[in-house]
Amino acid sequence: MLSRNTQNIQIITFTSILCLLIIGSASIVFASAYNGECWVVNGGSSLIVRIIPATGEIDLSNMIDLNPAPPADYAAVNPRDGALWVALSAANSVFKFNFDGSAPVEIKFTGSQRPRSISIDSTDGSAWVGTDAGVFKISADGKTKKQVASTGDEARVSVNTTDGSCWIADSSGNVMKYSKTGQKVLDASLTKALTEPKYIAVNSTTGNVWVADSQAGILVKLDANGKELMRTTEVGMPVSPSVNFKTGDLWVADAKNFQVVKISANGKVLRTIPGFTFPASVSVNSKTGDVWVADQFANSVTKIPANGQPVSVPGFTLPISVSVDYWEEK
Repeated sequence: MLSRNTQNIQIITFTSILCLLIIGSASIVFASAYNGECWVVNGGSSLIVRIIPATGEIDLSNMIDLNPAPPADYAAVNPRDGALWVALSAANSVFKFNFDGSAPVEIKFTGSQRPRSISIDSTDGSAWVGTDAGVFKISADGKTKKQVASTGDEARVSVNTTDGSCWIADSSGNVMKYSKTGQKVLDASLTKALTEPKYIAVNSTTGNVWVADSQAGILVKLDANGKELMRTTEVGMPVSPSVNFKTGDLWVADAKNFQVVKISANGKVLRTIPGFTFPASVSVNSKTGDVWVADQFANSVTKIPANGQPVSVPGFTLPISVSVDYWEEK
């Protein structure tokens, strides 16, 4: 096992004997293109690992160890270049890594600005970060951080990669949309106020957005102008909605009923997959239609193929966040 430390972040590299023989004369060459790998945040340890989509196995060649920093809470991958952004709320920090887990850049936050969610604008590589006290936009290189919005409570973010706008769900009850440049565009026109809009997911093809009020058990769909199109209570406790922008379908965890639900663009339940202990995070690959689920208390990640039965990948410690994505040139 080889390891190297960079800014207190340890990157663990497992290699074969052949690679060990090569290291003396040449550096290791890592893959440079993202190919649908699923990144997984272990909430019960300092490790962040990825799963190889072709085999469904943990990629032992690149594992990020955050030690001595606390475990991370959230991860978001940029499918255009494979860069990984990670939020550590307990450390008031966000880290950006290269595709191979190298060259970490730390972005610090202060006070109550604890980062909770990240969404990437793949057109320019910038990241929007939702914290407990507002929303920030960070440049692709991580060197520039600008506060875009102040919020009364924990904020979640979702970027529309078609126009670079960002939707914000403020847990205090607000749903807002900001332009790519950070100007407030609108407040959502809800037919009835939400109690705690905790999660948000935009469809970059249509501009429509889904908002999950986990405590109230409500999913609301808005159009690109913030007008409510529909709401459903079919999901007991909606957590971590993720949109397939190719089909318009929504995948969401139902933490109350220990299941994952697929919902059509018009709000119809298409598929229900039970048997989870606590589905904490859901992420869809819009290219393949595969869905990844972090089953936190089962210490496993489940892959739900577009056509096939769910497959469990063990070996995790309280997985809390999964991230997989797909970039299509527009």
